[in-house]
Amino acid sequence: MKHRNKQIPFFGVSREFAQHRAEFMNTIESVLATGQVLQGTPITELENIIANITNRSHAVAVNSCTDALYFSLLASDIKPGDEVLVPDFTFAASATCILRLGAKPILVDIDENFGLDLNQAQSLITPKTKAIIFVHLYGQMHDPNTIESFSKQNNLVLVEDAAQSLGAKYENRVAGSMGLTSCISFDPTKTISAPGSGGILTTDDSKIDSLVRSFRYHGKDVGSKTFNRLGYNSQMTTIAAALISQKLNYLKKWENRRIDIAKIYKENLINLSQITLPKYIKESQNIYHKFVLEVEQRDNLFNHLKNSKIGSAIHYDTPLHREPIFDFLNLDDEKFPMSLNKSKKVISLPIHPFLTDSEIEIIIQTIKLFYK
Repeated sequence: MKHRNKQIPFFGVSREFAQHRAEFMNTIESVLATGQVLQGTPITELENIIANITNRSHAVAVNSCTDALYFSLLASDIKPGDEVLVPDFTFAASATCILRLGAKPILVDIDENFGLDLNQAQSLITPKTKAIIFVHLYGQMHDPNTIESFSKQNNLVLVEDAAQSLGAKYENRVAGSMGLTSCISFDPTKTISAPGSGGILTTDDSKIDSLVRSFRYHGKDVGSKTFNRLGYNSQMTTIAAALISQKLNYLKKWENRRIDIAKIYKENLINLSQITLPKYIKESQNIYHKFVLEVEQRDNLFNHLKNSKIGSAIHYDTPLHREPIFDFLNLDDEKFPMSLNKSKKVISLPIHPFLTDSEIEIIIQTIKLFYK
């Protein structure tokens, strides 16, 4: 393979900007010209777009998906001492939102498709268990009917962590439509990103909608002059909302490119015995927020790609039960065999829509060379 001076980046944010610079800058200028850099009309416009995409009655834009998760639990009246089921294998924010309330995260192992193991979850339910946070990892939506039935049978508030799955589907259901609330992220690692941080909460419950709107702006109800409860400053900027709305015009186009890239990876890596390709749920339309392999010699492969100027990442090398913030739970490895096994093998390849075909070929050949 010829020596390359050019880096193949894991994320495509800078290339996205280079390709769409003129229209993005026009949007930014138009927002700045109004003077409404907070609480401008693009906020409401984005909320309406997302509510429409997710088939929800309400959508509330906030500063981050992390806040959306926290507000979901807060508006659902989860109290200190209550227990909330959450997967052991996910980004920390899925579980730290529970700690912010003084509630207790009940970490649950995952299944082979990286979804929370409902069988183990059933065995962990106590009279204190009040809610479940179900995470659709890597852009694949899990069966909403099974998850909603589980929640209903156990009288649990269901919060859908759809941070990584905007645009994903399970049969005729879309990510963002499941449970009491759903939480979507627009941070720079996501398929549709804000210039910085950004999140949105969707719901069909008008009371939840009103409470979250109050929480995001210092505890003031919409249309009120008084501060009625303890609130926060969790406002999405007008510029972020306007740019996200603009990027949503490309949602399907960018998604189709990621699907094409995933197909090329799968076709070319299927015969390597040291690699396990992603397992997919048949009824699910995956948006490939991440393309995650399970491999032998993972850390060595990561360094090999790095030395070859190819960006890759690990999502995630530490299950939550091993993170210091959750030490107080005193959990043993033996309760999380799947989570622990996958954490030692997973590696994410670049899959943003701004990769060229020649770069994809270089990535594939570099991996094959490593295992040769």
